[in-house]
Amino acid sequence: MNDVMYRVTQEDILNKLIYFSFSKDEVVNKDYERINDVIETFKKAKIMGKNNLMLAFEGYEEDIKDIYEIEEIREYIHKLIDIHPYLFYFLSDIDNNNGLILACISSFEIKEPRIGIQLTFNKELIGKITRDTFEYGKLINEYPGTILKLLTDLIGLVNGPNTISEDVAIDCIRLAIKNKYKDLYRMYISRENYIHVPEEEVKDVIKNNEMFIRSVYRHGYLSVPIIFTSEFTNFSEDDPEKFYSNLFIIVDRMGNKICPECGGNIAVVHKKTIEFKESLWKNINILPTSEFYFENNIKFTDSFFLNQVPVPINIEEDTWYCPNCLEKKNFTISCSDNLIFAD
Repeated sequence: MNDVMYRVTQEDILNKLIYFSFSKDEVVNKDYERINDVIETFKKAKIMGKNNLMLAFEGYEEDIKDIYEIEEIREYIHKLIDIHPYLFYFLSDIDNNNGLILACISSFEIKEPRIGIQLTFNKELIGKITRDTFEYGKLINEYPGTILKLLTDLIGLVNGPNTISEDVAIDCIRLAIKNKYKDLYRMYISRENYIHVPEEEVKDVIKNNEMFIRSVYRHGYLSVPIIFTSEFTNFSEDDPEKFYSNLFIIVDRMGNKICPECGGNIAVVHKKTIEFKESLWKNINILPTSEFYFENNIKFTDSFFLNQVPVPINIEEDTWYCPNCLEKKNFTISCSDNLIFAD
């Protein structure tokens, strides 16, 4: 372990755990110069800096309170997270260090006789941490599943002095999923080979791709775009010229019936446009839903999750078709804000 009393080098980070101790003067005076230098070095170390930094505070040894109970430390950490919202990528989980720092930016209720605390998150702050950590991961070419696991493990901490209510953890994980969905969707629409299927041609395309739609169901997928070859026929592994479209096959594997007429659990979603609109993502509904992963205990680091193509639904312009009935239908929102495949 390396106690930081001098300038940290990349070699230090590669060879040992870095132990950084803030002085009380730094906390009181809101001095971030030394920690900023350390974090800049961690950034240069890229993926080698993950989970390799422990934070501590000197000058508070006589205070019986934990660091998350000391207001000046809480204020100091809040500002530090504002400056470096991806900080948790670097923090170690040894001795629950990352959990203690998380507690500093959370509201808490102490369970007497001090057997633990109940944390309440600021969801906007957690959202910023999630988004910026994913963005940082992209800059250093970190595997997205690693970032997602790091965040879900952090938010789901139940060890040491922290206990987090399941509903709060799930809400924050859903937010992490939505941010990851955003990246996957952007990746999909960035492809150069793209065919826009107009509404008047949707039924014919569904008919021509009947075998492909059935194969998507048989192979266990949840969300797959309809892909054309250069001959505008079904997808073929042998044809290198693939064209992606604004039609997506959605399969409900939770036992729900999508089509009220035939009871089918497959829908083909027709997006009027695949353009990415940042303003829509705050309150947008996305298919597949996060509930499927919770119900089936699928880890968000699994390749299965990362291989789905998320479909952001704009209920004002997107429609869906049952591949059996071939009737155009609309989406609507229930009183509990859930997306509904309407008649």
